[in-house]
Amino acid sequence: VLSLSVNNITTLRSMAKCRMLKELYLRKNNIFDLQELQHLTGLRHLRVLWLSENPCTEEPDYRARVIRMLPKLAKLDNVDITIDERAQVLASADDHVRAVQDPRQLRSKAFP
Repeated sequence: VLSLSVNNITTLRSMAKCRMLKELYLRKNNIFDLQELQHLTGLRHLRVLWLSENPCTEEPDYRARVIRMLPKLAKLDNVDITIDERAQVLASADDHVRAVQDPRQLRSKAFP
């Protein structure tokens, strides 16, 4: 468990080394970019993440994007991630991938 709330943190780069981390509390910092979460993707044991009151939480689809990036989380911002929520988020990501791929498939069939 690592609690770093209210510390003016702007990057999560150093968190990537915390391989056994299960809970990370980062409320009220200065994390602006959700891409900072890429530094947490290797933390296989991370189950709880609290980012509320960071600028990145104002980004569109914040919660869904975090769940997609960190699919093993059980709780985000003190709210449980339900099985239904996770399934819906992952399904919407699959739909997006199919929507992006379909035009290419259609084009390749029309012009072999």
